[in-house]
Amino acid sequence: MLLSTSIVQTRLAKILTNNLKETYNSDIVIKNVDLSFLGSVQLKGVEIRDHHNDTLIFAKKLRTSLLNARKIINNDINLGSVSLDGVHFYLKTYANEEEDNLAVFVESFSKKPKDSLSPVFLLKTSNIYVSDLTFKISNENKKNPNQFSIDKCGGSLSNFLIAGPDVSAKIRGLYFVDNRGIEITNLTTDFSFTKTQMLFQKTVLETISSRVAAEIVFDYKREDLPSFNDKVMIHAAFTNSSLSLADLNRLYGEIEGDDILRFSGNILGTLNDFDAKKIELLSDKGMEIKADMRFVNAVDTNNGFLIE
Repeated sequence: MLLSTSIVQTRLAKILTNNLKETYNSDIVIKNVDLSFLGSVQLKGVEIRDHHNDTLIFAKKLRTSLLNARKIINNDINLGSVSLDGVHFYLKTYANEEEDNLAVFVESFSKKPKDSLSPVFLLKTSNIYVSDLTFKISNENKKNPNQFSIDKCGGSLSNFLIAGPDVSAKIRGLYFVDNRGIEITNLTTDFSFTKTQMLFQKTVLETISSRVAAEIVFDYKREDLPSFNDKVMIHAAFTNSSLSLADLNRLYGEIEGDDILRFSGNILGTLNDFDAKKIELLSDKGMEIKADMRFVNAVDTNNGFLIE
C-alpha cells in the first residue's frame, strides 16, 4: 500500500534519475514510478535530454517487471521484456554543430563514468514492444531543416543491447508512415551501430506493393556523418526484390505508372555517387535492363542528376 502512494512513487523516480545522472553524467529523467502488486513496474514520463537540454527521447509509458527495474539501481540494466508506448525520438543537429544530439549523447557513455569503479554503461532487453512512435531527423545547418520523419510506428526489437557507444538489435515487423506518405508495412533487419559502421543484415522492407531484400553496410568516420549523402560509404546487395512505380513516384515525382520492377544487383559508393553493378531488372510490362551503371547526385538532384 505504501509503494502505491504517489509520494513514494515520485521519490523512487528521483532515485532512479539521480543514480543514472551521477553515475554516467547523463540527463535522463523519470517522472513517476508506478508499482503494481503483480510484480510489474511502469515508468511514466521517461525523458532523455540532449546537450541543449531539449528532448532527445521521450516515452509516455515504459513497462517491465519489478525485478528487472530493480537492477537499474545496481547499474546492471537488464530489463527483460519491455513495452514502450507514446515514444517521441528527435534526432537533431544544431546550428553550427557537426554532430547530432544522439551522437553527443552516446559519446557521453563511451567516456569513463564519474566513479572509476562503475562499469561501462550497459543496457539490454530480450524484447521491446513499441507502439505509437514518432521519429524526426532535423538539421539546422540545412536550407530545409526537416530532413525525415515517421509516425504511427510500431513493432518489436529483440536482443536489444547498448554497450557504451555500441548499439544492436533485431528489428522485427516494424511498421510506419514516412513524411513522403510511403506506408511501410514491415521492416525486418538485424541492426548494429558502432563509431565506424552500421549494419543492416537480412533486411526486408515491404509496402503493400513492394518488397526489397538486402544486405547493407555503411562505413564511415564519425566526422563524416553530418555529410552522410556525400561521405558515408555504402555496400549493398539486393536479391529477389520488387519495387512498384507507385512507391517510386513518392521519391521521384517524374516517375509514373503502375508497373512493378523486379531486380537484383550490388551498390557501392555514397548516396550521391554510387556504382550499381550486375544489375538485372525485369518489369511486369516487359522492360529489361542488364547493366553496370553509375548514379551521380541521385539525392541532391539540384546539382545535376547523371546516369552512366
